[in-house]
Amino acid sequence: MKIYSFVILCLFYFLTANAQTPPLFAPTKHDSLFFENDYNAIEARYKNFVSSISGANASEFKEIYKDQFESLKNIFTKKEVFTNKEAQNYLLQITNHILSKNKSLISEPINIFFLKSEIPNASYIGNRTILFNTGLFYKLQNESQVAFVICHELAHLYLDHTKEQIENYVNKLYSKEFQERLRKIKNKEYLKKQEFDKLVLSFAINSNKHSRLKENEADSLGMQFLLNTDFDANEAIEVMKILDKIDIQTFDTEAFLKTNFSFPDLPFNSRWLEKEEGLLGGHTKLKQDTTLADSLKTHPDCIARIKNISKAIPSYKQLKSAKSIINASLFSKLQKSLCAENIEFYIEKGGVSIAFYTALLECNQYKDNLYYIATINRCLKLFYLAQKNHKLNSIAMLPSPQYQASFNTVLQFIQNLYLDDFKEINNKFAANQIAKHQQEISFVKTIQQSIIK
Repeated sequence: MKIYSFVILCLFYFLTANAQTPPLFAPTKHDSLFFENDYNAIEARYKNFVSSISGANASEFKEIYKDQFESLKNIFTKKEVFTNKEAQNYLLQITNHILSKNKSLISEPINIFFLKSEIPNASYIGNRTILFNTGLFYKLQNESQVAFVICHELAHLYLDHTKEQIENYVNKLYSKEFQERLRKIKNKEYLKKQEFDKLVLSFAINSNKHSRLKENEADSLGMQFLLNTDFDANEAIEVMKILDKIDIQTFDTEAFLKTNFSFPDLPFNSRWLEKEEGLLGGHTKLKQDTTLADSLKTHPDCIARIKNISKAIPSYKQLKSAKSIINASLFSKLQKSLCAENIEFYIEKGGVSIAFYTALLECNQYKDNLYYIATINRCLKLFYLAQKNHKLNSIAMLPSPQYQASFNTVLQFIQNLYLDDFKEINNKFAANQIAKHQQEISFVKTIQQSIIK
């Protein structure tokens, strides 16, 4: 009986080891021809517009628009646009519904693309082109919220804010007043840099104030566009509530690391979380100017913008219960897949520390999601291999005051680990997960590939 059981067990392992098992997640393969027609149309519009520029500071304007177009071109050449047919058609369906209810918007074709980025944002970048970051999409809750984001960007397009911003920047930079201040600083014998920094800061703050006014304008007009549609306009306020808290990270990274990377024969080492000390001893304390704190937020002034948006709500009589009118199931499907698409993109591009942090974050929320668990092991092995070849900083970012505290904790953790630390943590975490999910054959095979020998 024992021999029989042993033979069956050996057969089971032979079959599972050689069986073709599907991957935990298969990212969309980039198709360089997917947006060829769209890109050609954008390029043609750019060339036609630039050729029409004349008058004062024409060369400066042309240079800025050239830089703007080159930035967009890089997005295509660096495979940052998401070439998934199902996702693109879905985004277009929502956009087309908005356009069909707002005839004033349809004068020329509008290009809208998903951009593979963890930054929770969307942007109108000029040339009738809108980029919707995947990192924002999967943080929203329904189609009506997606529709408001698109309406907001369409308002920027309709009001031609990008062109207005560029004109404001160039005209101010080359104004007599600004050039005179630059000349005076240049002729100073001392403190040139300090005076120049003050001038630049003043210029930036004034530009920022101008930009915020434009955001309020886009909110107001975007609300009017949304009110004309079949989407639930009340969800615009919910979007702003999400954006207001999007920089507030409630994820206790330190607790997660201590819980998941502590083992009976390898307890969590406090050294792994020690902050780098300053040159003269003592931990460096990164002080942030509180007057600029709101300016550093991804989406500043959200509370004030909610009040602005709310002004349109009292006239909105019909409370629509349907938050999604195009395809609620597809919205849910994309919510689950776009985060994984981002992770795969960052790993491919060498942004492994971002992928690792995102996997930790999502694993904390979805504790038994096998893809995120396997990604943690995958990243740990990549860190190990990079460290072994003395190239860790090529795939792992360094802590910085501009990052969230929870992200900095992870970055410091990565920097503090020795080569053997990476190996032991990786292998013990893998062993625990294999034992916990041993019935999941695809998962076990994926994890086994991440084990460091």
